[in-house]
Formats: sequence, structure tokens, C-alpha cells
Amino acid sequence: MDSNYPGQNSPYPSTGSGQVPTAPITPAPVTPPPTVPPTPIIPAAPPIPITPPPQISGIGQAHAVPPPISPKPSRKKLVGVLVLLVLIAAVPLTVFISRQQQNVQQEAAPQQVKDGDVVFEIGDKQFTLADVKEVALEQYSESDVISKDVQNIAKDILIEREILNLTATELGISVSSEERDALAEVSGMSENEAYYQLLREKVTIAKVRYLKAISIGYWVPPPRFIQEQPTEFTSEQKNQIQEQGVAGDPAIDQAERSLGSVQNPLTLARSIAANNPELSDGLAVNGYKLSSIAADEEDLISEPELYEYSDDTRNTLFAQSVAKDQVIRVGKNDSNGGETVYKVVEINNAGAGSYADWLKNQRENLVTKEIPL
Repeated sequence: MDSNYPGQNSPYPSTGSGQVPTAPITPAPVTPPPTVPPTPIIPAAPPIPITPPPQISGIGQAHAVPPPISPKPSRKKLVGVLVLLVLIAAVPLTVFISRQQQNVQQEAAPQQVKDGDVVFEIGDKQFTLADVKEVALEQYSESDVISKDVQNIAKDILIEREILNLTATELGISVSSEERDALAEVSGMSENEAYYQLLREKVTIAKVRYLKAISIGYWVPPPRFIQEQPTEFTSEQKNQIQEQGVAGDPAIDQAERSLGSVQNPLTLARSIAANNPELSDGLAVNGYKLSSIAADEEDLISEPELYEYSDDTRNTLFAQSVAKDQVIRVGKNDSNGGETVYKVVEINNAGAGSYADWLKNQRENLVTKEIPL
């Protein structure tokens, strides 16, 4: 795994979870702190906020300050994917993205709620402050768990997990250990994070409008980013970025011509990389850096990425008139000096407008006796 390419938290984002390399239904692009068992599912929260691009320390490499809470990043996800995922509100690979912008601060004041106190109920099941702290400890130290911010984040995660568990039982869906382990290996998530990410995607397919697409693309810093932070790039790096931009045009032309008929996007991507060696280290398939994909990861990475097919997603990326098998080219923009080509492979217009809307509705209907922390 290439640690220079943050994952979902990292995206792309994307998501999306997916970049503009390609997408993953995650998330956010950054190297986050600890991890969480059952991967928390995105708490009921507004659409993923648009975050500024990470600090570039080298061609194709990005580093940013870790958010307060978030799973291990997929080390192969391109930063560009994250940026795009954030912009299109795609289903992110990570479950904590919606909380990335929160600043956790220690609170010295004594807690008013005791560990044994019930802080919310779902059905006939009660959850105490101790249960919330147990979730918080998955990513925080015991000294951090006294923070009300941390406790509230953990409570949202715990509520979402229980809602997903109940919905999975209702729908008769499950996640196999093989599925979980495969995603954990490729993404860098913990087993629990991978489990809940997959469960979330399956619930999304059953309850939310969605779109699936495969993508090939590359990400380089946009001119605006270089102009705003000129000291971050050496002359050699600027020349490399320029060379990648020049090579990118014919590369994406080839992807646009061929992605509609190709059976395996990895095969096409490798052909593009061979024809355009300047992009060999930056080309991505579904948001994953081509040069870092291992043989045993190819099948999983070749699978289409899942996007919440919300109005925002359609208006921003796929347009209202998008159709199955349509090939769409997303050009250079303020967030990405590269380009990405998408092939839409599946569309479902039934269900809630977004996962966040569905989760919010479920929370309002199922959670009772919730008390503030």
C-alpha cells in the first residue's frame, strides 16, 4: 500500500462512499487518527462539507492534518478523488467524514451524566453513557473520552450502527467475513469499519436512490492551488505537473473513447499508462492508484463505485439526463488540474433522496428518550 495517497478520508471523496481521479463513496482525504470497530456509519448530518485541498509536498502526494475522528485511510486513494467525492456528495468509504470538520476540545467540567445512565433507547433496547464511551474508545484515549464533543460523536455513531443493524435484519441482508476482509485489506479500514461500510452500502441500495459507475482519471494540483502556494513546489515539481497535464489530454481522450466498450477498466488503464508514461504514477481506477494495485486486489477494485444519486450529485457531476452506459468526462476545475472519465453502469431512482435523509428519518422515528451529553 502507498502511504502517500490518503484514502477515503482521504476519497478523492468521494463516494463516493470514490476523485479528479475516480471515486469511492468516501471520504475525504486525509491521514486520520485511530480507528473504530464496527465501522461507524455516517451520523445523521448535513452533506459532507467541502474542504480545502490538502498541502502538496510532492508531485501526486498530499498530506493534511488528520481530522479528530476517522478510520484509517485507504492508502491507495488519490487525493483528487477525495476532493471530487466531497463535491458530489458521493458515498464515502469512510464513516466519519461528516464529522471531520469538528474540533474536539477537552472539557474540564465534571460530567453530569453517569456511566450507568440511559442516554437513548431504540425499541426496547437501552443504551447508556458507558456504551457511548465504549464506541469513543475505539478511536480515542480514555483521557479524551471525557470530552462532550467526543461523546456526542460516538453517540451518533452508536445510534447509526443500531439503525443499520435493525434495517439489515428487516431486509434480510448481511455482510460476509470474506467481503469484510477484502475491503479492509484494500482500504486500510479496520474489520469493523469495513463491515459497517459494506452494510451501509447495501442499505443504501435498498433504501436510497443511487448510481454506480466505473472511472479512470488522474489528479494533479490545479493552477490556482500552485499560484496560491508557490513555495510548496520546486521548479522541478512544477515542470512535472505541467508534463502530466500535457500527457493527460491524450490519456483521457483514450479513456473516453474506450471506457464504454471495455470489459476490464484495469486493462484499459494499463494501456493508457503505457502510452502516457508521465501519468504512470498518477493514473487511477475507481480512485485507486493504478501503480499500487496488487494482483489479489484487482477484482474488488474493478467493481463499480456506489454513489448516492442525489439531486446534488446529478447536478454537479452526472446531470439530470444521465443514462445507463453513458460515458461522462469531467474536465479540469478549481479542485483538480486533471480529468476523469466515468461510465454509468447502474441507476436507481427509487428511495430516499440521500442516505443522510433516510438516516435522519429513521433516527426521528426510532430513537426515544435521548438526552444531551
